[in-house]
Amino acid sequence: MSGFKTNLDPRDGKWSSWERESFPSTRESLRLLSKNYPIHKTLATADTAEDLILLSPVGDGSMHCINFITNPSCETVDTGKAVGFTESGATLADEGTIVKYGSHSAKVTPADSVAGEGIYWAIDGWPTDTPAVFSVYVRDAAGSGKKVKVVICDGDGTVLVSGADHALTSTFTRLSVSYNPRLQPTNLRFALVTAEKHGIVFYGDGWQVEIGNLTDYVDGEQGLDHEWIGTAHASESKRYRHTIEIRGGHLFFSADTYLALDRDANNTSADEADRGELIYGGTDWSLPDRTRVCRKISFINRWPGDTPEVIGNLWGV
Repeated sequence: MSGFKTNLDPRDGKWSSWERESFPSTRESLRLLSKNYPIHKTLATADTAEDLILLSPVGDGSMHCINFITNPSCETVDTGKAVGFTESGATLADEGTIVKYGSHSAKVTPADSVAGEGIYWAIDGWPTDTPAVFSVYVRDAAGSGKKVKVVICDGDGTVLVSGADHALTSTFTRLSVSYNPRLQPTNLRFALVTAEKHGIVFYGDGWQVEIGNLTDYVDGEQGLDHEWIGTAHASESKRYRHTIEIRGGHLFFSADTYLALDRDANNTSADEADRGELIYGGTDWSLPDRTRVCRKISFINRWPGDTPEVIGNLWGV
């Protein structure tokens, strides 16, 4: 694990350059890992509170995870198709309107010849006795009710395990299936296919292959606690175990601002204490010692029409 970087600019928008889990010394190796986060946010709408940081509740599915699909939201496109996917009895095309994550998805047009037409992602040499969990979000344009499913196949296309049939709707639904190769490392295909013969176009987005159990979708664009392991949209991605408490930090405020810890800021309450702490514009503010923020830090403007800008960093465990 690497140590903290210095001279970090929160305005560069690169979460991975800030987020670090680190043991400052061998002596402290049994303490909780520290994580550092950039803050650079301007209130989008005056008189509407926003979160400077929002922590995930423990046990909500946002545990540590690696997504082994390297183009999971289909952002990397070549010759009109999402890179890394293979057609099987269907035509793959890029889609830029019907999307779940990012700006693209995989548009799949079945040949309408047999069931089992679709696209797949191949991973070679999946290790022995390591459960693979495959998931993807799917929908069609108009809620046809035609059926699709997710399957995991061997390297020759033989189905090893099949998920339940799903009737297509006009909203994205996440499908999943898991498989554990017991005997030897194997080549696997993770496929989204028709569950019956039909020619209805459907869309897949938020593709994920992970180890162990199904968790929330991961890619390096998901913000807090997420990063690409290599090149964006062309490498595996990971989610660190999420931060459970904010314990310190320093922030600069461009205009008078109400700041609230573990609740929403409110600039209209008759009780001044309910509005949040008043931070004056031009102030460098520090989180008080021994403060433990477990849910959120919220902010809102003091004066009508103001949209304060907040820059700095927070750290937690």
